[in-house]
Amino acid sequence: MKDYFPIVQGRVAMTPSAGLSEPLLSALHEYLSCATICFGSISEGHEAKRVHFIAPIVIIVCSHFQGNIQILAEEEIEGNRVHAHGHFEFVLKRGDKRICIVEAKKDNILQGRTQSLVGCESLCDVEELSVTYGIATNYLEWCFLKNEVEQVTEEMLTVSLEDGRPTVDSLRIIANKIIAILE
Repeated sequence: MKDYFPIVQGRVAMTPSAGLSEPLLSALHEYLSCATICFGSISEGHEAKRVHFIAPIVIIVCSHFQGNIQILAEEEIEGNRVHAHGHFEFVLKRGDKRICIVEAKKDNILQGRTQSLVGCESLCDVEELSVTYGIATNYLEWCFLKNEVEQVTEEMLTVSLEDGRPTVDSLRIIANKIIAILE
């Protein structure tokens, strides 16, 4: 594992060639609005509740690719040469691209970022990849990471709320960032 992670602020991925379609975006917004009504405010809950808000974003984004993405849930990665262990709520696989998604516990995005980077290093080691992507999220805050040999790039995005419900525009930005990484 790297002794030092130079983390730079920047764009993890550019704009996707084709963003999330309006019907999929509308379905995502409707579902998350219903989930907010049923579960209550996400800021009042604990980690077990958050996965019910994160998973629909992952599923809808992956459905954009019409079956060309594999979603792995509750993945454990043990490094070979890298003596580290990674645990992810989700790993998205498309070709040689990997996105490792960690739910930030107790709203600690910094700890989630660290957990994601350690896991990304283990995944690079096991699958002999030169680049992996990580996401640490508590649903409202999204820390996107691009883990390369020489540096780590970080980009922070936020789900905006109106009346406790996510805005369509902020969901579009988050979804399209994930799509751009997977293209």
